[in-house]
Amino acid sequence: MSDQKKFLGKEKRQHKRVPFNYVVTCRDCSGNVESVSHFAFMHAKNMSAGGLLLESKYYYPPTTLLEIKLSIPSISHSIQVIGEVIRSEQVQQNNVFSLGISFVRIDDNCRQSLMKFVDDHSEQEEGSL
Repeated sequence: MSDQKKFLGKEKRQHKRVPFNYVVTCRDCSGNVESVSHFAFMHAKNMSAGGLLLESKYYYPPTTLLEIKLSIPSISHSIQVIGEVIRSEQVQQNNVFSLGISFVRIDDNCRQSLMKFVDDHSEQEEGSL
């Protein structure tokens, strides 16, 4: 039996998602003095122009705002966004959390770069089928 959950409802995503296996840098923007200066490295699993799926050693409750810095090899500049934790689930007993992130603040040029990246990689995915 697969560990993947089957989704039986209507798709609500507005953007195509592609695999995105990179490490990203995140900082909690909640205003907590300890967390404001604390940067964490998280592993991204997939990405769209509207959000990310991250794996984290840290639990962040829904509505938490994270400053996220993406370095994508095919994009010459790093991309900085503010994302809101939409979903946070423990995925393993050793405290690994799956975080569904929705971008709430992103520069138009950065969004265009992400959309191009996602389009290019979704075409590659379809071409390899």
